[in-house]
Amino acid sequence: MKARHLGMIAVSVASIFLASCNQEAGISDQQVSDYIKIQIPPYLTVKSVTLQRLTAASQGVSVVQTYNFKLAGAPEEPLFVSASFDSIPERDLISKGFKETSAGNQLLEGGRNDLKGLDQIQYLKQANQPSDTITIYGTVGARKMVDKVDFGGFSVASGLENLGKPKGSFPPTSLIVGSAAYNEVLDGVVRAQNAELAKIRAAEQDKRVSDAAMLAAKQADDAKRKRELLAATAAGAHYRGTWFIRSSSRIIDLEFTDQEMDGRILRAKFTLPDDPSQALEYEGYLEPISSPNDTAGPVRLHFVRGSAKRTDWGGSYSNLFDQYAEFHFELVSDRLIHRGQSSSELQIELSRSKSSASPNDALQNEGNPAQSEIDHIRTRTSQILERLRDPGTTQDQKASLRDEAGKLADRLDALLGKKGQ
Repeated sequence: MKARHLGMIAVSVASIFLASCNQEAGISDQQVSDYIKIQIPPYLTVKSVTLQRLTAASQGVSVVQTYNFKLAGAPEEPLFVSASFDSIPERDLISKGFKETSAGNQLLEGGRNDLKGLDQIQYLKQANQPSDTITIYGTVGARKMVDKVDFGGFSVASGLENLGKPKGSFPPTSLIVGSAAYNEVLDGVVRAQNAELAKIRAAEQDKRVSDAAMLAAKQADDAKRKRELLAATAAGAHYRGTWFIRSSSRIIDLEFTDQEMDGRILRAKFTLPDDPSQALEYEGYLEPISSPNDTAGPVRLHFVRGSAKRTDWGGSYSNLFDQYAEFHFELVSDRLIHRGQSSSELQIELSRSKSSASPNDALQNEGNPAQSEIDHIRTRTSQILERLRDPGTTQDQKASLRDEAGKLADRLDALLGKKGQ
């Protein structure tokens, strides 16, 4: 009985061994080589395939045979691989004269946008040419299934993508590094940048010239303005005009008594035309060029001391006596004008007297003080008419101006009657 069992085991082992041998014998090297050739891209011509059969391994009821292979081939046309812009193309672009930009460079405000899309192009670098022999190493598995052979596990050591592809496998806009088209595109970007830089430099030069001209013109205007202010506030310059607030007004004189340090020190006094002994002394300075936020007038005077009667100057309506009194005059032609911020604040308008501008006129009017006041009333009346026509004058201000004009008319009638006498 025991001998019978041993015989049956021997028969089974022999059957399995014969089946394995039959499966291995059913896979030819040609079948394996043909399969490997099919896996190789068509743009490679296979010259030879060398196989190395490894130990077979069982998978269930079948046996998988593994092969190492060495394939020798040649490309039918040049093969290329992709090259990133920041490798060869960027270096070539810089070597052609392209100027790199940085965050602190204001010359090219667009930064790297001046590449004109050059960094969006796909670049190709040649990997193999038709004269090259390409050797590919890899592995493939095969197993016999009754009357057919199944293959699997195909792989190459370096990856077929590293071998490259024909130009036609890439987008038509791709450029081959070093080609004529490649160099023309790079040269075009450099030319475009140079033209852009030339325009920028020309614009900057034009701006420098324009700025210099504007600065020279401003300096000339400032110098002229300062000369005018110095002349208007020179010692002996005399003005006559009116202070007014609401419906109250008073004719006053202003005389500059001293000017020092190129206008940095001014001294002046307000007096009454009919009583020059009453004087309010003021000091100040010139501010010919002020900052954009400084809206005050350039002739700036502040109260120092006074020897006058308030009632003669307009009573409580006048703040010329205030120890904090400060007035900023604008020079408009031959007039000094101080505007309060509202109609409830003191306004002053003064015209330069002929006596301070012309010694001959001063001598002629010296014997007739009334004539000087008449001239001032006429000047002030013209100013009132100008302000009444001004759309910016409020109704309250117009009412005050009309009232003042009436008083001036009454005073003029009295003076003309006195002059006629």
